[in-house]
Amino acid sequence: ETMHSGGLALSAGSTTLELNNFIIDSSRGVLSGVAVAGDSFIGRIDLFKIDPPNVSLPIHPSRSLYVPDVGLALTAEAASALNAVFGVSAFAEDIPIGTAFVLLRGGRN
Repeated sequence: ETMHSGGLALSAGSTTLELNNFIIDSSRGVLSGVAVAGDSFIGRIDLFKIDPPNVSLPIHPSRSLYVPDVGLALTAEAASALNAVFGVSAFAEDIPIGTAFVLLRGGRN
C-alpha cells in the first residue's frame, strides 16, 4: 500500500463530496479514499481502478519509482456513491477519469 497526500472536492450546486486520505493498493489495483458528503461521513471506499502502463503489480520499490500515465477509471462503488450523493444516474463503473503521475519512495538497501 502507498499513502497519498492531498484530496479532491467535487461540487454541484450546494452539494460537495470530499475525497481524501488516498491509499494506492497495488496488489488489488485500486485507489481508495475517505468520502465525506457535507457533514455525512460515508467511509473508506474504492474510488478508482488503477492501470499503470508497463508496470507489474504489486510494486515493491527499494528506492524511488516514478510511474507516469497511470490510468484511472471509476469503480462500481465510487460510481454508486457519486450517483447517490448528487442524485443522478450519470456515473458508471469503468468511466475513465484521467491519468495520474505517481512517485513511490521506498526504503534504502
